[in-house]
Amino acid sequence: MRPTRDAALLGLISAGIFLFVFVMTHRLLGDDISRFEALTSFMEGRGFRSATYSMIGPLMGAPLYLLGRVWETPEWWWTRFGCLFFACVFGSLAWRVRLPGSAALMRRFVALLLSASMIPHALIGNSAELLTTICVASGLLALALGRPGLGWAAILVAGANSPATAVGVGLVAVAYSCRVGRLRYLAMPVVMAAAVMLENWVRRGGPFVTGYDGPVGSRGPFPYSGGSVFGYPLPFGLISILFSFGKGLLFFAPGLLLARAAWRKAPGPQARDFLAYSLLFLGGLVLVFSNSLGGSGGWTWGPRPFLFAAVPASFCLALCLDGGSSAKAALALLVLLSMSCWVALSGVIYSYQGLEICTANDFTLEPLCWYVPEFSVLWRPLVTWTLFAPGHWLWIAYFGAGWLAFCAPLLAPLQAGLMSLWRESRDAALRCGARARW
Repeated sequence: MRPTRDAALLGLISAGIFLFVFVMTHRLLGDDISRFEALTSFMEGRGFRSATYSMIGPLMGAPLYLLGRVWETPEWWWTRFGCLFFACVFGSLAWRVRLPGSAALMRRFVALLLSASMIPHALIGNSAELLTTICVASGLLALALGRPGLGWAAILVAGANSPATAVGVGLVAVAYSCRVGRLRYLAMPVVMAAAVMLENWVRRGGPFVTGYDGPVGSRGPFPYSGGSVFGYPLPFGLISILFSFGKGLLFFAPGLLLARAAWRKAPGPQARDFLAYSLLFLGGLVLVFSNSLGGSGGWTWGPRPFLFAAVPASFCLALCLDGGSSAKAALALLVLLSMSCWVALSGVIYSYQGLEICTANDFTLEPLCWYVPEFSVLWRPLVTWTLFAPGHWLWIAYFGAGWLAFCAPLLAPLQAGLMSLWRESRDAALRCGARARW
């Protein structure tokens, strides 16, 4: 049975990579437009633009930009860079990496990222968050497997690409230094900060000129809108990041609720280290953005700044789906797995559909999409009952196949639990009948 299940996981991963690379319609989303324009300016000899966003990610996609001058267009290729990079990195991890104690754990993890997480929507474009997620996830896994050189190189690239990850990188550096007993790794956040300041100096004229100064967004009905970048009360930001209907991690990365159970079921120290580093990095992101007006990610699908949350959430699910669950645990896993698959499906086939009201009046009504359930990108399709387009059935088949594949280990404990409940109910009814007759 195990070889069959392993082959099913490989088939799910291979089919997902094929669909996302060759079938999915890729386009520029949100800030991707500014990054592509900055890359175009540089590639055409007009120098660096003093845009807010880092140029590290766009420059990594420069070879595909050049390929676009020969075949198709630069935009056509550049929008696919994130998807191709993800396919290469995580495809290699699924085929080559084996965590001690569970041969199929890494394949379950990658398959869940592709079929039951926020990642599928992110693969439509080429965002900075996607590059950061890929580099940090692979870097943390390298640290857990005892490859610090490779791991820190990937993490520092991600950190320089997204300066808001500084606290997360610092927390990982402290944890890793304590784990291996070497203080030199505490210098990694300093190296990251130096890389960020160097880019600021080259592009904007000063090491501390970040491009994030001044107010963010337009003034709306909310009391803190239109203020400075880090002018949002941290407690309110934390509640919004975790529980808001349109952006909350509770809804977009429900696998995080399994962190404690996943820690107990981890097959060895490498899996525990990877889970711990991932949660620490995510915790750093939450702390930074809880105090920021940009914590919602603005007019984007889901919690864009927290795309990395898909990594620990999927890893927790992968650990808990390794069998041996009780009936109650299997039921909880089924609910969380179904929610995760819906996140992936709705992100690909619905995206922002039916939410035009949230962009009205210069985005002053945008918070409707953050906090009101009926206007959440996850629940809006259930309100409008939007019909599936013909091209949607292929995606429904893929995500449905993923849901069925991961439900298979849950069937036995669920059946046993239902049978036990049936026997207990029958015996209780017989006892009540006997008392009535007496």
